[in-house]
Amino acid sequence: MRKTRGYYHNIDNIKIELKKYIEQTGSLDRFKLNCGSLANGIKLNNLDIKSLIEDIGYNYNDIKPKYIFGEYNNIEAVKVKIQDFINIHNRFPTTTELNKDLKISSHYIYTYFKSVYEIKRQMNYNDIYDLVDKNGFYNKSVYELIVANYLFDKNITYKREQHPFPKEENNYISDFTFYYDDGKIIHCEIWGGYNKNNKDFFLNYQKTMNIKKELYNKYNINLISIYPDIFNKRYKDIITELDKIFGNFINVQLDTVNIQNFIPSNKLSDEEILKILCENFDCENGTLPSAEILEKSEFKGLYTQILKRYNNYREFALKFDKETMAKRNYWNSDKINESFLYMCNTFGKILNQNEIKKYNIINDYQGLHHIISKSGIPFMQYRLNFYDYCIKSKIQLPQEEINYLINFCKDRKNNNFSQLLFNNIQKVKIILKEMKLVV
Repeated sequence: MRKTRGYYHNIDNIKIELKKYIEQTGSLDRFKLNCGSLANGIKLNNLDIKSLIEDIGYNYNDIKPKYIFGEYNNIEAVKVKIQDFINIHNRFPTTTELNKDLKISSHYIYTYFKSVYEIKRQMNYNDIYDLVDKNGFYNKSVYELIVANYLFDKNITYKREQHPFPKEENNYISDFTFYYDDGKIIHCEIWGGYNKNNKDFFLNYQKTMNIKKELYNKYNINLISIYPDIFNKRYKDIITELDKIFGNFINVQLDTVNIQNFIPSNKLSDEEILKILCENFDCENGTLPSAEILEKSEFKGLYTQILKRYNNYREFALKFDKETMAKRNYWNSDKINESFLYMCNTFGKILNQNEIKKYNIINDYQGLHHIISKSGIPFMQYRLNFYDYCIKSKIQLPQEEINYLINFCKDRKNNNFSQLLFNNIQKVKIILKEMKLVV
């Protein structure tokens, strides 16, 4: 039906149409293309899309698109997007990652910033730490960084930037050098690849590379050559390739590298991401941790990567016949009572949200208070239901919870109670009576 003139000047109408779109599509992908009038209404009313989505009952992170309309018309939004990447990966994104992962085109960068360097300058970003490996050495490229951290995790001893050739040709250095007790020396070179953005540099580099290779042959020096093509694979495969390369030259036992510590999430397969989640969260009941829990955990990078590949987090879960903890009806009365009972048995009382964080309670229950706060039902009502459950199940409450009930009824000098508080007091008295305790 055609909307009347000024329809989208009304915020309630905007919320109605936005909710319809999300219900139909399940995400905000291609939103501006499909709903131009609605998108313009949001822009003209100077509304925040994230707040709107929360107002109509959705979690923005579950439905946000890979590229949200108008997001990059705001230069500050670009900086926030880049800063989020830095927070996850501890380095500035490469040009490819800016283009493909963050959807910030080279044209946009040139139009608004002229160069990536200018973005770094405006963000007061010092990139000297981007390429610092676990030994504290500053590498010249990401390829070197990967190899350096690989060798570190494999406990392989090496030296950096040694001179492999005699003095008359001493102006060249290698990337890694391995020394053995029997006097054997092996040098390693991480060769660069073609750079379409700087052809002159590449031609000069290629010339130097050929000269160095000839010198290695001339002086019969042991050389490990690593080429850039192996770094265009998933990190699990990169590790396998490096194992093959170094295993052929270095006679040492290669320890297993912990992939989660070694690699960025964009190189992990879906199956590898699922495996990491299941190893670190309780997924035995067919559920994955909620989006809220992942965002606040050390695995935030995995959650971000999932949203780059799927319309929403639940779509990823369903691929493996799983649900998320935030699925509808997950937090039913039995689950809430189970969580309260776990807290009572473990900590001697029902914890509040701050205490859950303080005690680092297991991930199954971290979203409990958030779910309750969103339900519109007072927290006290859930506690009362739990106390009823304990009485019916003949479960002894811990002393701290008993004290809580007693104190709840005491010292109520002002009798001008709200009806809800009055009803709760009466309910608590009944519970105490059934427990054979009198206030």
